[in-house]
Amino acid sequence: MECADGKQASLRVDRVDDDGQVHVTVLPGGRPVVPAFRACFNEKAPARLAAAGRATSPARIVESGPGADPTGARPGPRVSAVAIQTIGNRDLVPVVLNETHRATLLLDTGANITVISPQLARRAGLEVPTGSGAARSKARMANGQEVDVALIRVKSMMVGAAQVDNLQVAMYEIGVLDSTTSPPLTIDGFLGADFLGRFTMTID
Repeated sequence: MECADGKQASLRVDRVDDDGQVHVTVLPGGRPVVPAFRACFNEKAPARLAAAGRATSPARIVESGPGADPTGARPGPRVSAVAIQTIGNRDLVPVVLNETHRATLLLDTGANITVISPQLARRAGLEVPTGSGAARSKARMANGQEVDVALIRVKSMMVGAAQVDNLQVAMYEIGVLDSTTSPPLTIDGFLGADFLGRFTMTID
């Protein structure tokens, strides 16, 4: 916000994600102020992040055009319906990752972040982070357990016509969800509140 002072007529800071990614909307005629905003941010962010005990590399600035939805959700039909599969007390939801790869995720309103398996990430052509350089975070799983996860970003995730672009998700080896079913129940991940919270959801 400090770097945006005096530029409000040309540039609007919409939000900062949990990973520090800054989303800004460039308003009509605002393109000339973007380099100055970016230079200010790149100069000040590392010191501020280091002082706060966060990662020292500057966050990425994501630009949007005027009228864009700052949540990242694409405009679409007011109502979109998908068929869910219920096994026991679990609701399984069909999703499409990066517009081409179909998967089945467990609907988990208690999960703070959407989780996908490494196998799904590879099928979708995503780079699976390894080593100490991978971004990490804590994710709350369906049973309430908090686990350490790697963070990756997907181009898009869609449930029916409800789509969120540029979504950061967690990657975690899920394994068999329920070995008592026949066949054992396996899923590609968990659909969490970071996606669901951008829409009004009802289950019939």
